[in-house]
Amino acid sequence: MEFNFVKSVFCGLIVFNLLHLAAFADAGIQARSDGHIFYSQNQKSKAILAEQGSQYNVISNSRKLYTVDTVSPFLLPPKDYCSKKIASARDLGFRGGEAYISNDGSVLVWLLLPTFYGHVILYDTVNTKTEPNHPINVRRNDELLKTPALALFRNGRLVKTYDLLTLLKRPELVQQTASHTNWLRDPSLPDFYGAGPSLSPDGKSFTFETSSYRHYALDTFTGEFIQADDMDFWKKSDLIVFGRLTPSKTRKHYFSIGSAKIAKGSSSQQQLGFFDSTKTYPTESVFWSGAALVRRGNHYFTQAPFSSFPPGWGLL
Repeated sequence: MEFNFVKSVFCGLIVFNLLHLAAFADAGIQARSDGHIFYSQNQKSKAILAEQGSQYNVISNSRKLYTVDTVSPFLLPPKDYCSKKIASARDLGFRGGEAYISNDGSVLVWLLLPTFYGHVILYDTVNTKTEPNHPINVRRNDELLKTPALALFRNGRLVKTYDLLTLLKRPELVQQTASHTNWLRDPSLPDFYGAGPSLSPDGKSFTFETSSYRHYALDTFTGEFIQADDMDFWKKSDLIVFGRLTPSKTRKHYFSIGSAKIAKGSSSQQQLGFFDSTKTYPTESVFWSGAALVRRGNHYFTQAPFSSFPPGWGLL
């Protein structure tokens, strides 16, 4: 995907994106505290956060197995990117994520919290007199995208780490509030749909989905991905588009798309529209959302339900 697509998207939608759900998760840096306990599915093993977020003490059947120490920087600097003021860097350690532990306690996966402080896409105002067509300058936050987002440990030893950019692949598709980024598809988040992260009871595989529509299955023995692919509806779509959807008053389950931003595919149609073959899109009023479409003849039809694109998230 070309980066100029990112610029186009944010120039058209940045104001809406910041205002919608702006209050959510903007109170400050998200972090766990020492003493926080993460349990295995059978409740017999647990990882206890300790030493100001620098360690996990792993216990199974009331017996301490090992201690895991932080590796790499695990750094999420609390920067105010809008005003360009940089606060002193704060190392969150393991506090900035969650631990998933196998039933026998041998496998521990650390995953960055679904919502974290900072922006993976930065936006700066520019001189509108010299650049009237581009009032917003958009760029990737390369520093933050290098942040470790997943770390795999087996019996206390580090096996593998992955950074945000590797896992997101399309960081321009994630949702950002005024100060935070939501990078995982997590059902615990308001109005968000998708499968949450999950470690199999035997600890052999770890699965999760990103808000950039990527699906992963990690082999916890090798640290390599069994699956690292786009979600099914993304792969099957001829066109994925975001914009202002207006239901037709004359054609049942038909929607026109205003301020359209295309994330996948291309279309020569000046006025985009589609038929909702899933019959899941609301027809009462105008709203902002996305649509995964297949083309049949001269018309587009949905091939994924409305819940695939929660209102106000993604490119909106």
